[in-house]
Amino acid sequence: SSDSKDFTIGKAATTTTVTCPANVMFTGSPIELCSARATGVNGLDVPAGVTYSNNTMPGTATANGSFTGSANYAPSTGSATFVIDGWTARGFHQPVGIGNSVHLPNGGVIAPDSKTVWNTAKGGATIPLKFNLFAGSAELKDTKDIKGFSATALTSCSAVVAGSDEVDITTTGNTALRYDTTEGQFIQNWKTPTVKAGEACYRATVTFQDGSTLSAFFKLRK
Repeated sequence: SSDSKDFTIGKAATTTTVTCPANVMFTGSPIELCSARATGVNGLDVPAGVTYSNNTMPGTATANGSFTGSANYAPSTGSATFVIDGWTARGFHQPVGIGNSVHLPNGGVIAPDSKTVWNTAKGGATIPLKFNLFAGSAELKDTKDIKGFSATALTSCSAVVAGSDEVDITTTGNTALRYDTTEGQFIQNWKTPTVKAGEACYRATVTFQDGSTLSAFFKLRK
């Protein structure tokens, strides 16, 4: 006599592991420096595909690894995160004064508060905004790394003022953004609006390509 039974051999389980650097510097382009491998029984150790999310701007990026499986092995996925570091701005330098400016690594809107130190100047004058920009320890000197400049009129100057700083004014020089190799810094000359009566308050902001901003507050008088 004889007998037989069918049985199923299931696919072996696999594990997909994603490996990423802990920290990388913002470059302006998508950062794809992670790798993934799928492992399993009987010596399986093969590369796996990697896709990314939030991997361009500063912040936490995610890498997703995926092994599609094979005739003998089941599919699996894995993920890892890494941090994209933003740039560092130093400034504004004199005549505005570094103590009167605020650098926000993630951009956003900043408003005057009880700790705000106002820079005071005559409306219609030209104020040089001087600053430096670094990617880690490397200084950036190309104007393409500066996204833009804006001066926003504030609805009021009623914030409690911690102090004020009289700004020395220059009325000469090119208003275009430039890197001054002699002084070793960026310079953006701001031609301030004229003030017909009383005073007007403004927030002057430089925005960098990494999304961060450097701002200072100004009270312009007639």
